[in-house]
Amino acid sequence: MPERLAIVTIDAGSDVRGRVLDQERVGTSSGKGTMADAIRQVGGLAYDSGCAYRSITLRAMMEGLSPDDEVFRDRLVAWDNAGNFGHSERGLSLFGMDVHESVLHGGDVSNRVASFGSSSFVRTYTKHMKVKWLEDFASKWSEPLVAFDGREMRQFVQERVLGKPRVGADLLASLVMVVDPIEAAHRRMSSRGEVEYGEKGWQVHPALVKTHEELRKRALQDEDRPVDGVGMPDEFVLFNEQDGRLSLAERHNDSDLEDALAEGVPIVLDTTGVNTDNVTRTGLNIIARGLMWSESEAHKAMARKINEIF
Repeated sequence: MPERLAIVTIDAGSDVRGRVLDQERVGTSSGKGTMADAIRQVGGLAYDSGCAYRSITLRAMMEGLSPDDEVFRDRLVAWDNAGNFGHSERGLSLFGMDVHESVLHGGDVSNRVASFGSSSFVRTYTKHMKVKWLEDFASKWSEPLVAFDGREMRQFVQERVLGKPRVGADLLASLVMVVDPIEAAHRRMSSRGEVEYGEKGWQVHPALVKTHEELRKRALQDEDRPVDGVGMPDEFVLFNEQDGRLSLAERHNDSDLEDALAEGVPIVLDTTGVNTDNVTRTGLNIIARGLMWSESEAHKAMARKINEIF
């Protein structure tokens, strides 16, 4: 077990009204899961927070429950006590297994998950489960790199993880990922098997308008909810598309990135128009730079491993 864990938060940003980035952006299908998978590929762990909410939503749907039902809280506690929820390398599991992505991201669950995510009781429960996963599972992992993928992960780590006696951890980097909502709808349709990604004519597919509206509605609900609302950080360094690649935006430079990593300032990755491989390499390069500046030899070794693989 490493002496100290290096924590990376991978948050979904949201700016549907274009108030910060001057254009509509959502966090759904922005590449968070891809970045988390890349961290797993180099031997780290990544908690999929969205999977946790969707698993709870799916479990409730099995009994026809909504978060507003009087019996829902008692049922959630009963499911937990009965071992319906557990821990895996990806975080929360349902009935001892990871549910297939096509089920968790299907229309039925996607149309209901925002209401469960807005429940303060569900949010408190999932935060508790994240801490248990970190203490009971991730802290015993062989590598020091641990990521949290979801929404408000930076806030969660700052409030629930840093400085806690049972887990020695430092916040290495805060990534915030966004994408154009039309591109997000394209990616979501592809993950559902409705289209092949990039296939000719996807722009006029009958599911596009419905999927686009679904994602915008979810983003607006997330932005407007009174507890743990999703948005954009007050201060950030921006990476966006530059000549087909994800690069530092014109208003930022390399020293801004170094300062952001040193001071814990979020780094926003706008993945619109950029392919998955480039997003992954950019994100892991940022993480490797942060690891190399650490005094921990385990962190430096992880940085070298990342650079060798990517």
